[in-house]
Amino acid sequence: SRASNTNNNLPVRENSYLFASPIQAKADGQEKIRVTIFLLDSQGLGVSQQLVTLKVPSSIQIETLQSNTDDLGKATFNLSSTTPGKFEISASTSTLNLSQKITLLFL
Repeated sequence: SRASNTNNNLPVRENSYLFASPIQAKADGQEKIRVTIFLLDSQGLGVSQQLVTLKVPSSIQIETLQSNTDDLGKATFNLSSTTPGKFEISASTSTLNLSQKITLLFL
């Protein structure tokens, strides 16, 4: 087993990002889109123990898999919807709003 490299630095907006896979799903409330957020410090290292909040439209259901970042700075959510449409998703912590946004499509 390897030692934990807990990073107590603050994440920086320029290095932190979110992505989704896949970027589209059926609007049946069952099919999910996985959204992953990486919070990185000024050196590009993951920042752990940061609570991540997603900002989504009210028609999107959030299943939280891991809202506190791990040692890689990663937080993970599954999103689903019963409402078809194109939706903009953003993420934040108590100290940082990520500048990047992603657009998901529910068909």
